[in-house]
Amino acid sequence: MSCPTDNGRDGNSSSAGHGLTLCTVITGLLVGILSNTYYGLRIRANEGMSMVSGMLGSAIFKLLSPLTRTSFTRSENMLLITLATAAGCMPKTAGFVGRIPALEFLNGPGENGPIHIQFDNTVLWSLGLVFFDVMFASLFRK
Repeated sequence: MSCPTDNGRDGNSSSAGHGLTLCTVITGLLVGILSNTYYGLRIRANEGMSMVSGMLGSAIFKLLSPLTRTSFTRSENMLLITLATAAGCMPKTAGFVGRIPALEFLNGPGENGPIHIQFDNTVLWSLGLVFFDVMFASLFRK
């Protein structure tokens, strides 16, 4: 796997210093989904694990360094940490840690319960939260 990055060392790149490379995005999402999201779902906590994300990302790029043309920069590491932390916060923000399990245990058998939420409804719930979170966050940003 070759990560064709141009980190702007020669000054000819239009994305000099941004660190936005395909390898960084893919690695950040993989670290976030495979490590941070699993951790958040497993222990039911809202920990983005930014420090762990940075160390895992640096270790992955260090292992892959013989296959790449350039070195892993600080801006790439920061992007990787941001993506992995955002993915790691997903279980809490989507309601998988508190809200959805609480709904399943809210009603007892005498109250026509428990409520079992199907997978497609869970995905719809998560997409709705993503849409409304981004929409309201942009409205209240100023």
